[in-house]
Amino acid sequence: RSSDLACEDYKKVKSPVKLAAKARKIYDEYIATQSPKEVNLESLTMEETKKNILKPTPSCFNEAQSKIYSLMQKDSYPRFLKSKIYLDLISQASSNSPRSHA
Repeated sequence: RSSDLACEDYKKVKSPVKLAAKARKIYDEYIATQSPKEVNLESLTMEETKKNILKPTPSCFNEAQSKIYSLMQKDSYPRFLKSKIYLDLISQASSNSPRSHA
């Protein structure tokens, strides 16, 4: 997920000025209500993250990342595994795989 990559990249920033700018960019792009790539977060987590970026640290997105991982694990990933596109892909891959002759 692009939000996760952005957060992991953010954690590597050393300059406080760059950290603040990058924190704002991540918030505006992924967390703010109606942002272009808004992730599904509870309002409490959104508010906590908003407070965190006022004094940015490398860990200010940790709670949001944790909630996103949890949601993906409990909801998005299981739905994907049952999706037609995934099942079709698995079916196609298994029918195209070479069979060993024992």
